[in-house]
Amino acid sequence: MKINPKRLQAGFTIVELLVSLIIGLVLIGGVTQIYMLNKENLNAQQDLQSVHEDLSIITRQLTQVIRHAGYSSTPEDNDFTDVFTPVAPYIRGAGLASDVQDQIEIRYQDAGSLIDCVGNTGHGAPGAPVIVTTTYRINSDAQLLCSVDGGAPVVVAEGVEALVFRYGEDLDSDGAVNGWLRAGDVSNWMNVRAVQFALVMAGGEAAKLSSTAEQFDLLGIAWTSAADTQLRRIAERAVFLPARPREI
Repeated sequence: MKINPKRLQAGFTIVELLVSLIIGLVLIGGVTQIYMLNKENLNAQQDLQSVHEDLSIITRQLTQVIRHAGYSSTPEDNDFTDVFTPVAPYIRGAGLASDVQDQIEIRYQDAGSLIDCVGNTGHGAPGAPVIVTTTYRINSDAQLLCSVDGGAPVVVAEGVEALVFRYGEDLDSDGAVNGWLRAGDVSNWMNVRAVQFALVMAGGEAAKLSSTAEQFDLLGIAWTSAADTQLRRIAERAVFLPARPREI
């Protein structure tokens, strides 16, 4: 068989080159898509872990400060009403701009041993205790704010989009909670023995593949987030107040 030398030197035709180019582009596109999906999944996992960690920190901090409510530096002498009068009880709440934007105020007596919500100590001294008032709320920028004794608020967390409190009121002085109420429904703040709170925190990254709204139930209140690509998680906690005496 005689082979034409010119055919051996002809190379690829235009059609063959186009087919090869298309196949190469398809392969590159597939690899790129797999890479992007893996990157998005990694970002989502990292963002979810960050949200969980932040939620855990904020939940612990709120729990610790709420448990201080009604605390006396000399608990053996505390009859409760001597330290916290009905005019300014040891704990109370208020609704702010919306149903999921609550504020809580916690009061306790300190002789210099307790750490406040902004990390400071030195309120009062042994033998000369003072009343400390701590306030938590969120603002329109999804920041959790804390202030002490009416001072300038300090940002303690970012991305807190909803915050709801309910209060367990003891109506018959038997030491048990008779029901959980919003701030506007509490009949007597001196009877509050426990606090429930729920908060929603959003991640800082665009972690979802598509912009979707999420629905949450915050202690009986339905709340819908913005339609975006941020991940959100909810935390709930019930805190009973050990400093609150069983009888007044």
